[in-house]
Amino acid sequence: MKKIPILLSTLMATFLGACDGQSASSSSTAATTPSSVAVIASSVAAISSSSAPSVTSSSLVSSSTATHSSSAAPTNLKLTIQEQSAGFCRVTGIDNEVKNAGFTGAAYANADNASGAGIVWQINASASGYYDIGVQYANGGSAARNGDFTVMGGISKTFSFNVTGAWTTWTTETVNVFLDQGVNTFTLYSESNEGLPNIDYLTVTGSQTSPAACTNLPTAPVVVASSSQAASSAPTTSSSAASSAPTISSGSCKAGGVYTNANLDCGGAKLGLSCPGDAEGQPPVMTLYNSTVKNLVIKADGGADGIHCYSGNCTLQNIVWEDICEDAATLTKEGKSMTIIGGSAFNSANGAGGKPDKIFQQNNFNSTISITGGFKALGEHGKLWRSCGDCTNNGGPRNLVLDNVIIDAKIGSIAGANGNYGDTVTIKNLKIKGYKDGSPKICDVYKGVQKGNGSSTKIGEEWNTATCKVSKSDVSAL
Repeated sequence: MKKIPILLSTLMATFLGACDGQSASSSSTAATTPSSVAVIASSVAAISSSSAPSVTSSSLVSSSTATHSSSAAPTNLKLTIQEQSAGFCRVTGIDNEVKNAGFTGAAYANADNASGAGIVWQINASASGYYDIGVQYANGGSAARNGDFTVMGGISKTFSFNVTGAWTTWTTETVNVFLDQGVNTFTLYSESNEGLPNIDYLTVTGSQTSPAACTNLPTAPVVVASSSQAASSAPTTSSSAASSAPTISSGSCKAGGVYTNANLDCGGAKLGLSCPGDAEGQPPVMTLYNSTVKNLVIKADGGADGIHCYSGNCTLQNIVWEDICEDAATLTKEGKSMTIIGGSAFNSANGAGGKPDKIFQQNNFNSTISITGGFKALGEHGKLWRSCGDCTNNGGPRNLVLDNVIIDAKIGSIAGANGNYGDTVTIKNLKIKGYKDGSPKICDVYKGVQKGNGSSTKIGEEWNTATCKVSKSDVSAL
């Protein structure tokens, strides 16, 4: 405690020197601003005060996360959220397990061994900017147990929870994310049937943060595990897993819901989240892990980022998008296939979702999207389908199969494939309103790139090639 006055006097000397035109000793120019002095003072107060034990001071040297934005606040405050404390909202499993030593606080959280099981936290951020999110965990299993971490309304990142050697050996994994000023909700869901590792606590390092009240939370995951999954730790990726699962009633269809190995019949229910525009990073209306959803209407002002297939084989049957927001549906993460049967997707030229864009997005490698059963595109669109042009660790192949699809809409092109990554597009029985040769383009070939290496470049339309497996006889005017 005797070091506090010395530290405070040193900081004040640094500030006064900077005001006299002298160089501050810190390499960060932010240390000479009045707002920085306020943060430094609050850090000293946090060190000396016992009234706010959940907020601690870390190094006064600016962390690397501050380089993301020249206007970002100094990142020297850390909030720690333990299980059963403010800001810890819920876990699909146990929040008070104590049998494995080495944890901090009263206990640790042990999520169920199921894909889609997870934890929800909620915090208040005093300023928009980049923050480090840390998760203290133990993984005594034989393989990594990755988790999908999402800032609701923002971006999604993967925590690589590698093996720690024992359930009593704890370590921390960190990701860097952008948070908006105000309430931010975090979800961490397992990407495999092994579940998550044991979670000790979550930390948020950046500008001032505090626990939030856990309101307006996403719908809790609906996990339907078959008896074979209970006996085996391997992820199930066969389409039969979802189709053989018991049908979940329409009352379980919720905006923001997460469904694992489920056969979900929404019975024509209409639901949605929000649609602030067509910006990237919006949350999905539904997240599927090897599941089927059918007979659902996604409302015009709540499309967000549509439906995500995160793993296994997903089927979307008779889904109606009243007005697409970001995308209608995305095959991502570890999704192997997504089949769209029937239904329709409308996009207005000047609706909530902004300018016309793609309907379906495909991110995962070695995967297939199939669109069939008389699916209709209505209104105005940029593309029916696009293979990701600039994903992180981009590659392929990604495959598209169209059969019995109707484009009763204005559309820029049908498919955009990355020829350099081995993508394929197969088309049969495609009908397009007012179609003439070359308008719209049917199969455009691109050169995909790695994230941060510029933009994907278009090569042009192709017919009957290794990438574009389509003949002109397969396309006709509606």
